[in-house]
Amino acid sequence: MDCLEFLQPEQLTGACQWLCPACHSRQDATKQLDVWRLPPCLLVHLKRFCGYDGGKKISSLVKFPVAGLDLDRFCRNQALKSNRRVYNLYGVCNHYGRADCGHYTAACLNAPTNQWHCFDDDQVSKIEPDNVVSAAAYILFYRQQS
Repeated sequence: MDCLEFLQPEQLTGACQWLCPACHSRQDATKQLDVWRLPPCLLVHLKRFCGYDGGKKISSLVKFPVAGLDLDRFCRNQALKSNRRVYNLYGVCNHYGRADCGHYTAACLNAPTNQWHCFDDDQVSKIEPDNVVSAAAYILFYRQQS
């Protein structure tokens, strides 16, 4: 998932230099976020609204795997890498509309039947797995494979 690339090292230079708390001087630095532990359930919130008032919606399609999300390459802890953690999608919260007025639906997997369903107010319908990935996706719900 390309949206996880924010975990890559970032060079802090120029106007973005790091401020040393000890000497209070600005210095070039490298910032990196690492994953040390992974939860049994993983929620991914896609930032769809920008600006201080949250007014503008980002409607780009974010491609995400329905099955086999492997986070090994993002794990810093070697013990975690040896215990491979792979996730499968089991739910998606979708948002349609604008930040100030919109509509939510949910796509959920019925694990025993392996059938996806769309929940839209009082309407429930079966959907194909191909229709789960959409530009309306807002929150992704993953469960670790057992």
